[in-house]
Amino acid sequence: GLSNSEVALASALWSAKEIGVEIDHISLAEYFTEGKGMQNQQELDQKLREADGIIISTPVYFGDRGSLAQSFITYLRNNKDLLEAIKHKVYAGISVGAKRNGGQETTLIYQLIDMINIGFLGVGNDSETTSQYGGTGLAGDIGTMSEDDYGLQTAMGTGRRVARVATMMSNAGQSS
Repeated sequence: GLSNSEVALASALWSAKEIGVEIDHISLAEYFTEGKGMQNQQELDQKLREADGIIISTPVYFGDRGSLAQSFITYLRNNKDLLEAIKHKVYAGISVGAKRNGGQETTLIYQLIDMINIGFLGVGNDSETTSQYGGTGLAGDIGTMSEDDYGLQTAMGTGRRVARVATMMSNAGQSS
């Protein structure tokens, strides 16, 4: 089955696809492995270079992101060539915690600051929900994210926002 963070991400990707953008999914666990270090670096770099935007979905750990998201951010910071290629791409985050106000927004803010400092254009949620920093899911137990209608709506709003902004930026780049 999917983790709670993956359920939230699937909702975001579905809503982006509904707008008509092409989506792809990668699992950071396929690239950042405990004990083995970085795997398939060239494949990850290529996918990031081709993407117009990215969404990272992470569990909340004491008000901050999970280790996979942190490994990804550290990897980006230390890869100068890739940093140049991904500058100004659209970024948004989704976080899933055990309580409704269990650190989701703090997690999103920390990650948003990191991604903006790397060079991404950070966006939050769309205007249909009030979670302005991104998707905020509630899932106390494994497999319960699918029961959080509000969290799913914020995740879908995040997917729509990334899709719309990336499309506008792509269209603007084609006309100049």
